[in-house]
Amino acid sequence: MGCVEQYVYVCLRIFPEPSPRWFILHPIQRWLKPIHMDFYDQAPKSGSAFVTMSYLIYIIGGLVDGKPTSEVSYFNCIQHKWYALPPMKMARASPSASLMLTDSGGCKIYVFGGLADDVADSSNWAEVYDISTNTWDFLFVFTPKMPLNIQQSVLMKTKEEEEVYAVDEDGQNFSFSPSKCMFVARGKTDSMPGYIYRNDWCVMGTFLFCRATRGRILWCLP
Repeated sequence: MGCVEQYVYVCLRIFPEPSPRWFILHPIQRWLKPIHMDFYDQAPKSGSAFVTMSYLIYIIGGLVDGKPTSEVSYFNCIQHKWYALPPMKMARASPSASLMLTDSGGCKIYVFGGLADDVADSSNWAEVYDISTNTWDFLFVFTPKMPLNIQQSVLMKTKEEEEVYAVDEDGQNFSFSPSKCMFVARGKTDSMPGYIYRNDWCVMGTFLFCRATRGRILWCLP
């Protein structure tokens, strides 16, 4: 019909079922409708990163039998089918992934971290996927200090461009500029250090929201 609507897709593991299943959250009736697929072996892995573009959900890396994987796939939310993509150059678990626009109007997926300490260095810590060419390349990132394992990241729009804001496991704040290909450390500016675990980051306008411990919702102005 040429009509596009936004839906929330949810992946849940319901015990005692061994594999997660996908559901659609109905926006009006507020119930989860299961998606019937031919197989579930492409369900998100523990430690996978997610990126959404239009009606596609990209799933990047994760753990397979306790070991990081370089596998990348996407889920077509119209066809409800899985498609494999070329793997990353490095196996990664719990990386940071962001979809960013290029100057030419295309899109690229930037992936940071997710490597073990014994293999991570400035030459392989980041890589980028060009959607138009379907290829992965390493990204040499200029940074005075390579962030440790990134706990959360979110894409923010500034007056100049899109930037990735990230926090590593030490609570250090960073921002990444694609035009300068540079990570900038912003120092520890945490005003509520008691709330350690923060998940499900969400940007609304110029505000950043997240879900924290003890059932709290936190907000800030980055």
